[in-house]
Amino acid sequence: MRSPRSSTRHCRGPHHRLLPAVATLVDQATVDAQGPVVVHIDGPIHPEVALGLKPLDAGVHPFPILAGFTAPASWTAFGIRARGRARHLEDPNVPPTRTAMTYLLDRQGREASVLRIEDRVEELTGPAEGTIPDLCRRVLSLATPPPPPSTARLWTCTWLDRVLERWGQPHRRRDLTSCWGQIAVLHPAIHAPSAADVVSLADPASLVTVARSHAATCSWAQLRRSPVPLALPDGPLPRDVALWMDDGFFARWAIGAYRAPTTMATDLRDLLGEPLGPQLLEVVAALLEAP
Repeated sequence: MRSPRSSTRHCRGPHHRLLPAVATLVDQATVDAQGPVVVHIDGPIHPEVALGLKPLDAGVHPFPILAGFTAPASWTAFGIRARGRARHLEDPNVPPTRTAMTYLLDRQGREASVLRIEDRVEELTGPAEGTIPDLCRRVLSLATPPPPPSTARLWTCTWLDRVLERWGQPHRRRDLTSCWGQIAVLHPAIHAPSAADVVSLADPASLVTVARSHAATCSWAQLRRSPVPLALPDGPLPRDVALWMDDGFFARWAIGAYRAPTTMATDLRDLLGEPLGPQLLEVVAALLEAP
């Protein structure tokens, strides 16, 4: 990806307050921007800060634009300003509130986040989490937080997604509800399901054993570096993007491609009914436990 053309602004400020000051400046300068804004600081930060801003189209997520991009060595810091909506948990009938988050990161791993809710602006503390911080860290060739110790959550999500997909095919529901084995063989640990597998997995506990063994043999590093892209609901990541990521970013992206496993499991419990629904819920709880 080529370095984007950008406008340039200048500001001054003490080093220890630089990122929060720049984040606040970006928030003010882009208050009318309808889409994300890519931000970078170019060159030395004293006595002035050269700030580049690159607006993106409204409705565009920064990930497909930035995935695989490595910042030039001259860039001191990098960040993204993105819009969002906050929902009221106490009263779901209240319309969502417009928000905008500005996140900046320097090459030493220092970061700053500024949140705008309508016309109120506040500086956030603590390390940021999510796709935007992960993107910024990889653009600067910095490590992201580590992945989960096991790939079990990914395979559990894949399994539940397959069961839901099978349920959505009316002509296949009868097989699905005929016995537990028909549900169990949809787990990725069973690579080529056969009639023998349906019989051997008739006991829900047997799937827990097989699934845990499968997760233990598949590390995040192996999945990320595999020449065969990992299948995901929205399509696999290009291999060059997976290699550009690190294990933590890759794991969070892969798991985040699915709905929460507890949500999918609860839906299936209601759809499958007794006794298969409660059995599935118990197996999911066992698979999501720390090994």
